[in-house]
Amino acid sequence: MIQVKGKYSDAMIMCIGDETDGNVDQYAIAQVKMICDTEAAKGSNIVVMPDVHPGKVGPIGLTMTVKDAVIPAYFLMERALYLTQGIK
Repeated sequence: MIQVKGKYSDAMIMCIGDETDGNVDQYAIAQVKMICDTEAAKGSNIVVMPDVHPGKVGPIGLTMTVKDAVIPAYFLMERALYLTQGIK
């Protein structure tokens, strides 16, 4: 398991081993850290799947609670994925 500590929140990447094992892409870990350092993540519970990989806006495989904030970039990417697959 890899723990990522950020300015406003911490995240747990649920993988076997630690950061030195190379099981998780370093850019994906950097994206998780970027989100933990974002004020919108304050008070959030952030858990990341073991197969996390970098996305265009944020890591694919990240789950988080969001309180009193809207993160348009994350929402719009998710919505675009649904629309391209015909999901409403």
